Amino acid sequence: MELREQAYLYDLYITPTWRELFDRLVDEKVKIPAEGRFLEVECGSGGFALDLALRSGQKVEVFALDSDAELIALAREKARIKQAQRLEFAAGSLDASPFSQLEFDLVIADTSLAHWRPPTFTLEDLAQLTRQGGTTVLKTLTRGSFDELFSIYWEALYNLSLITYSPQLEGLIAERPTVAELEEAAEGVGLRSVQSVVSREVFEFPSGQEFFESPLIRTVFLDHWLGILPDSESRLRVQAEMIEIIDRERQGIDFDVSARATLLIGRK
Repeated sequence: MELREQAYLYDLYITPTWRELFDRLVDEKVKIPAEGRFLEVECGSGGFALDLALRSGQKVEVFALDSDAELIALAREKARIKQAQRLEFAAGSLDASPFSQLEFDLVIADTSLAHWRPPTFTLEDLAQLTRQGGTTVLKTLTRGSFDELFSIYWEALYNLSLITYSPQLEGLIAERPTVAELEEAAEGVGLRSVQSVVSREVFEFPSGQEFFESPLIRTVFLDHWLGILPDSESRLRVQAEMIEIIDRERQGIDFDVSARATLLIGRK
């Protein structure tokens, strides 16, 4: 698949079903300054940065960065169509960006899909870019996300005599930080008045098959989850067993899985 096609698919599926969950949380829980310089790191195809620029006044400048150049190309095209002013996009890593020497009144960054799009920055980097008195916001997932699925995964391993892979499954479960660990890390890089906002976001699927075939699961999560297994044959067997368990246990109702969408908010 070409990079430009991947970017369009990201914008078509990942943005509305995943990114916008976090964007709504920011709108609800973060006080956006009336003036100043804002930065969004890993901005995707730029929808939230564009919205910030369009609704903010003349005293606001918005800068947005993503490691994917094709997503930035899409973002720039959206900004051109909307004739957005005081908005600048850049592609690349944070330390090599034209924004790395600036300070910002508001820094927003996304690590919610860290296993799929590894971050090119640390929490310390974000804090250093935030001016004194400014706000740092991290969009991420915390421990407890997709536990419904992991329970079924464990059952499938047991049923197929693959329980020796349960330690690897436990590693998947524990790879996301707890809220307490996240807040401790924020305080460790010098942020104060640290708080976390957690929203349990539920995704519903009519069947096990439709769960595994959904663009979000198939594109973003599935390879990572099944990657603990040794070969393609075992992955297919486990997936088929999980579908059977899901459809047997849901008894005609939707299969629900939930993610703990989390905002870490701190002041510099």
